Amino acid sequence: MSNLLHLYLGGNFFSGIIPVEYGRFASLEYLAVSGNELTGPIPPEIENLTNLKQLYLGYYNVYSGGIPPEIGNLSRLIRFDAANCGLTGEVPSPIGKLQNLDTLFLQVNGLSGSLTKELGALKSLKSMDLSNNIFTREIPESFRDLLNLTFRNKLHGSVPEFIVELPDWKSYSCGKTISPETVIYLTVFVDTFSSTETVPKFSDSGQQMGRIFLVELEGRTYKCKFCKTNLALAENVVSRGFHCRRGKAYLFSNVVNVTAGPVEERMMLSGLHTVTDVYCVCCGQIVGWKYETAHEQSQKYKEGKFVLERGRIIDGLDSEFYIDTRPSSSDAEEA
Repeated sequence: MSNLLHLYLGGNFFSGIIPVEYGRFASLEYLAVSGNELTGPIPPEIENLTNLKQLYLGYYNVYSGGIPPEIGNLSRLIRFDAANCGLTGEVPSPIGKLQNLDTLFLQVNGLSGSLTKELGALKSLKSMDLSNNIFTREIPESFRDLLNLTFRNKLHGSVPEFIVELPDWKSYSCGKTISPETVIYLTVFVDTFSSTETVPKFSDSGQQMGRIFLVELEGRTYKCKFCKTNLALAENVVSRGFHCRRGKAYLFSNVVNVTAGPVEERMMLSGLHTVTDVYCVCCGQIVGWKYETAHEQSQKYKEGKFVLERGRIIDGLDSEFYIDTRPSSSDAEEA
């Protein structure tokens, strides 16, 4: 299988370890084993995949140990998603060598220690989520040029003054629609910072800096089950006939207060789609996905729309939800 370019094994129930033999797939550009029940270490032989551009390891796998430093040798890597998979230890400094990396998701793990200053060298980085780990100490000054940071850790010290200098902040206040394509998200949870110094002041108006405001919705709404943040209006439901792997899901024409994960292709029950997972902007929980492109002509109506998993949202008038809320997608629509 020396000519294999694309290997997608995500969203199954595979167990055991990642075979070290995967390191022999020298031509591989895309590897996804996320959403399984894998254990054991991430094999250092992964460094041999020098053509790899997208690597998805996270979500419900439970690895032992941390991120192998050899990952720094994947010089072509563009997207690395190892969220929610039991990683521990520190983020290895060689990760700073990944100069083509534009997406780094390491949220919901047990990563610890100080934030690796070498992350600030990732000049191509557009989106990074390190939330829900147990990092300590201060945000490194090297993070000055990173635009999409999300933290919920035990960092201390003052929020760096350079935060207010980031050039692409946008501010949105109350309204029913936003244009997520035009927004650069920077969310810093400061509730766990301790400092005798003041938090830098932010401007509530203007285009050069500002906080990201939650979009408030009027009328019957669907909220994030985990933190009760408004996500969508009931009037924006297009279909209640969708399914994810764990139960019902609803198709919406518009969703607010979410951030998007990396773009990837998924084979769903209705055909191949290009999608992004979407996460609640407040608590970071995955709540569904967005259709970027439908490759079947009959499915084109889904493009630009969102699916929210019924088990991850609540309705103010209807408290129905499902106990098993493992994120997944299947896309089936009832006739």
